[in-house]
Amino acid sequence: MDRGKVVRDRDIFEAFEEFGRYLDVDGDGIPYRTLPGSGMDPILYRGTGHNPKGVYSEKPEDYLYLMNRLKTKIDGARDHLPAPIVREESECEVGIIYLGSMENTIQEIDDMLEATGLKISQCRVRALPLHSGVEDFVRRHEHTIVLEINRDGQLYGILRKELPNDLVTKVHSVAYSDGMPPRARIYADQILSTLKEANQ
Repeated sequence: MDRGKVVRDRDIFEAFEEFGRYLDVDGDGIPYRTLPGSGMDPILYRGTGHNPKGVYSEKPEDYLYLMNRLKTKIDGARDHLPAPIVREESECEVGIIYLGSMENTIQEIDDMLEATGLKISQCRVRALPLHSGVEDFVRRHEHTIVLEINRDGQLYGILRKELPNDLVTKVHSVAYSDGMPPRARIYADQILSTLKEANQ
């Protein structure tokens, strides 16, 4: 199993010009570490309030460095996570982004919408942070619906924060939950209503 950037050998450890448990030496946001049982002494530091070497710190510049490193790490992970499952029409009219909880209903919703003459594409998100394929999907479609079985539109909120500003206006939320399993007709009608408003 690949455990990532683990130092397992004392010669390699001592070859580091400078070792810090939270020090990003190659710009990918992921520091090297040792693990218990790997043959090296484990290096254990506190999880918060530290500098790149793991020493306690309340300095704003240390906090800023660590927050920026975490952002780099998360952004760098996007395309190493599972890509969305995309079923796309050649005419990229309406895209629907959804999570796996809609998998059993999405095809029926798609059929109902296509019966009205719309061309519907689907994008099932499988991981957060969002894979770059999700942004590409939104960019290709005239309108994108974020379909969710919840009251608050959480995935929609995440998308709006992560997408570039020029794409935010193309994305619309259909979030609905009444405690019952999703019924295709309810969601299809809500999507049609949302598209009608978006086209006014």
